[in-house]
This record gives sequence, C-alpha cells and structure tokens, in this order.
Amino acid sequence: MTMDYKQYSHRIDYSITQSTLGLILIAASSKGVCWMQFGEDDLSLIQALQKQYPLAKISSAQNLALNTFKNWIQEIESYLQGKSDLNSLPLDMHGTEFQITVWKHLKNIPLGTLTSYQKLAESMASPKSVRAIAKACATNHIALAIPCHRVVKSDGKLAGYRWGLELKAKLIEIEKAQSQLDLF
Repeated sequence: MTMDYKQYSHRIDYSITQSTLGLILIAASSKGVCWMQFGEDDLSLIQALQKQYPLAKISSAQNLALNTFKNWIQEIESYLQGKSDLNSLPLDMHGTEFQITVWKHLKNIPLGTLTSYQKLAESMASPKSVRAIAKACATNHIALAIPCHRVVKSDGKLAGYRWGLELKAKLIEIEKAQSQLDLF
C-alpha cells in the first residue's frame, strides 16, 4: 500500500548528526526511517522535513527513540567508513506505487555495483521508463539507504544526484573500497 507523504499525519521523530560526509537528518515513523537527507544546517533540514510531511507530528527524538537513532547513526557511520551496508535499517517508504517499485529495485542493487538508468528500466520490465526512473531517483527521500547513487548514465558517467555529483562519487568510492566494483 502506498501513502502520499503529504497526507502522512502520524508522529515522526528525527535526529541530526554530523557525519563524515556532512550534516545529516534522519527521521523515522513507527515503521522505520522515512527520511534521510544531507544539508547545510539544522534549521534548513528541519524545515525541509516539515515541508515534506506537513501534516505529521514532528519532534526531536527523545528517550528510547534516541537510543534507536544512536544505533542507526552508528550504522550509517560504519557504512560511510566502508565497513558495512545499510540493509538492516528499517525503512518506511512513502511515494507513488511506481516510485516505491523503483526504490525497491534500487535496494536490490548489490553494494559496490553500478547500473545504468536504462538497465534498471529493463530489469523492471519497463525499458521506456528511463526518465521516470531518473525522476524517482531524484525524489528519493532516504539518502544512502535507498542507493540511487549506484545508478549512472549508459556510458558509465555520473549523472544527477540530489546531493551533488561530488557526494555521489564519494559514496561510490566508499563502496568500491568494500567490494570489487562491478561496472555494468
């Protein structure tokens, strides 16, 4: 079942931390991480979260939730240091049925593997949906855990990344260090 994030009216807790790649806000519903974004400062990250989920009850993580966020932050740092993947993070994806399908396919791209938008479209049995797939990647709300950074142009060159091509290249390099990079 898909849910429009603009209509999501439940509680969302968040935590902001400085990672090795910059400031990151992690937000979660009772089902799991629903938003993970890089940003320049706390206020702009919180405002972006509120804009994404205008009906949600948003608050800073407290008590038991804070311990959960600390564990997730440790897992993210471990990933950013090239020591693990993020497959164990529980996710609560909100989007259209097509977006969620794309994001699930992205989660199935193995760590250290790159694919093209065209190959991703073909693997989804939708070879003419390359632009729609690229748009779904661009609207990914959960940085790192939904690995849209693993998708490149058909010629192998880096293409759009919501948080910039420099960060995309760094993430690919981190994963390359963990495994033999498999270029489509």
